[in-house]
Amino acid sequence: MPGMDHGPARLQHEPCEAQKAAARKLIADTRAAVAGKGQNTLAGLMAQGFFSIGDELTGTTHYTRNDLRNDNHNLEPGYVEEYAVRNGRVVAAMYVLGIGMGMDNVPDIAGNWTMWHDHVLNWQSNNPSARGYYRLGGMFSRREPPMLHVWLERNACGPFAGTDSGAMSGSCIRDIE
Repeated sequence: MPGMDHGPARLQHEPCEAQKAAARKLIADTRAAVAGKGQNTLAGLMAQGFFSIGDELTGTTHYTRNDLRNDNHNLEPGYVEEYAVRNGRVVAAMYVLGIGMGMDNVPDIAGNWTMWHDHVLNWQSNNPSARGYYRLGGMFSRREPPMLHVWLERNACGPFAGTDSGAMSGSCIRDIE
C-alpha cells in the first residue's frame, strides 16, 4: 500500500507459545484499560482531549492526543496513543512507538501475528484543524513512528489487523482469539 511500510522481515515467523500468551494478554489488557478509562466511546475520547486527524474520507477516522504520542510509554494499555473510529464507534486502539523509533526498533511481540506498520505523511495529509500535529505545511513529508492496532471489537482478520479490510490490511490471522 502506498505510503505504508509493513513490519521488518525478522518478525515474519510463527510466534512461540510464550509470544502467543503475551499477545493475548496485550489484547485483553488493552480492551480492559480502554473500557475502564471510558475511551471506548467517541464522546469519552473527545472529553479526554483526543481529536480527529481529519481522515474521515477513508471510512476510518483516527483520533490522537499529542501528549500521549510524545510520552515515554510504549505498548502500555493505560497510555494508548490513538484510536480508530468507524460510524461513530471506537473500533481499535492504536499503539504508536515514540518519536524517532523506526521499524528496526519494533518489539517482537508475536511474530507474524502482529502487523507493525508506519505511514509517510505527505503535504496532502495536512489537516488545518488538527491542532498543529498533522499540519506539515508546504511540500514536506515525514515518516511516522511504527504503530500496532489492537481491535476492541471482533474483526474478521483478527485483533491485530490493519484498518483496511482483507488482503489490503497486510494481516489476516483469525486464530488469535
